[in-house]
Amino acid sequence: MKSQFVLGFLCLLILSCSTTKKETEVLPPSPPVPIMTFDKETIDIGDIKRGDTRAIEYIFTNTGNADLEIELVTACKCTSTDWTRGIIAPGERGKLSVVFDSKDQKLGELGKTIDIIANTDPIVVECFFVGNIVR
Repeated sequence: MKSQFVLGFLCLLILSCSTTKKETEVLPPSPPVPIMTFDKETIDIGDIKRGDTRAIEYIFTNTGNADLEIELVTACKCTSTDWTRGIIAPGERGKLSVVFDSKDQKLGELGKTIDIIANTDPIVVECFFVGNIVR
């Protein structure tokens, strides 16, 4: 009698386990986000004579799934910047123009960072240039 009770209990337990509905966690969809993808993130400007200027152009594509808007581009005081203004839709391209002035730079290798503040995640995107200041 005891073994029939145990057997019946095990059957009920197995049936209840096999018929329980498994809950799947449903995550909310992630919000659309723009992504800046550069053709070339780091540009080598090569040798530049101290006192000369060099124009640098970065081309990028919005590879995200939301409109991209650049709010501000910052760099050291040795650079001036300009960029594509307004909305850059997904799949569209934009341009960041930089003019580097080597007047007050030390001789030798240099590396500079350009910070782009936009509606991306993270909010700051960086690109770079490297070179060598010569006499």
